[in-house]
Amino acid sequence: MPWRAAAELLVLLGTNLYWYLRHRATRRALTTSRDWDAGAFETDADDSADTARRALLNSTTDVANVPLEEVPEQFGRLQDRVAEQEKLNAELRATAARAWWRGLEAGRKRAEDGHDSPIYLADPPEADHEIARQVAIQAVEHDRGVVVAVGREDGSVSVGVGGNLSDTVSAIEVAREVLAPLDGSAGGSDELANGGGSDPEAILASAREVVDRLRVEHGAGQV
Repeated sequence: MPWRAAAELLVLLGTNLYWYLRHRATRRALTTSRDWDAGAFETDADDSADTARRALLNSTTDVANVPLEEVPEQFGRLQDRVAEQEKLNAELRATAARAWWRGLEAGRKRAEDGHDSPIYLADPPEADHEIARQVAIQAVEHDRGVVVAVGREDGSVSVGVGGNLSDTVSAIEVAREVLAPLDGSAGGSDELANGGGSDPEAILASAREVVDRLRVEHGAGQV
């Protein structure tokens, strides 16, 4: 696999893990703080549900390190930061996908494969459906060949079709063919499709078979 793509994916995964752990720890507290801000606690003090919510809200003061009355504002700011991080994550995924595309193209050139419509199987390490989708989109953006990308992290598959093959290859049909033996499902269009199933390794094996068939059928190159 391209070393630059691997480095970018490691940075992405590390960043995602940090924000996932922090956001998971504060998600319930954020919901409670919204209730506080909306005046949802103006009820009988003896109400058990209200008491439980108040206890949870009180516990968030330790997490946020702010006075109780500042919890809603503090977690509002945290939500904004999480949204910013999610936007950055999307940009990192796109960058990693472009690096993978460059690596696939470089591998084809090293193999002296002169086909104008290559058919690629991409298997980024620890990729989820978002990364797989971004890799598949490269075929569409570059209007060139077919990319079948598998996300082993969550058993996803994405297919992108561009260039001359767009007249004869349908992304949604390819995705359905990959998932048909595995009782998976897919949706999308002839240009870009996404789907998934419960067994990532079986999906990857099926994707290899479908890609091999397409390469033989269309005389397209491989790397």
